Amino acid sequence: MQPSQLRTSGATVAAVSALPDWLEPMAATLTYDRFTGPEWTFERKYDGIRLIAFKRGGAVELYSRNHLPQHVPAVAAAIARLPADDLILDGELDWHQGEYHVFDILWRGDRDLRNLPLDARRAELAQLPLSAPLSRVDELPAGDAPWELART
Repeated sequence: MQPSQLRTSGATVAAVSALPDWLEPMAATLTYDRFTGPEWTFERKYDGIRLIAFKRGGAVELYSRNHLPQHVPAVAAAIARLPADDLILDGELDWHQGEYHVFDILWRGDRDLRNLPLDARRAELAQLPLSAPLSRVDELPAGDAPWELART
């Protein structure tokens, strides 16, 4: 979930020369209060582990959010086929289905995308031709109780 003011900021993409070895993934904030409004985005939560994918040329490395290497050959091969030399993708690995649900793109080519608003990063992610076992996590429709939609 991201506040929408991040979507409307005038952030720019930073061009740098080298893909970093590690990026600390953004963490959710625990709250017991339910909230909704146009400034919030809701996504379905999958039952799996957080997985950060680093693609350098044809080599793909997969890590948990705690920076532990993960060995998932089908996911690594699908990411290796994506049309970008350097990528960092953030998502959730569903161990039961063997699927990688991508919800964010943090790096593409020589561009650090982390300062872009969420909508801009989603547009960048939409340009990638994801195919099984990769899938894109879509935003849930707005409503009075979006947390109910996240369960289905």
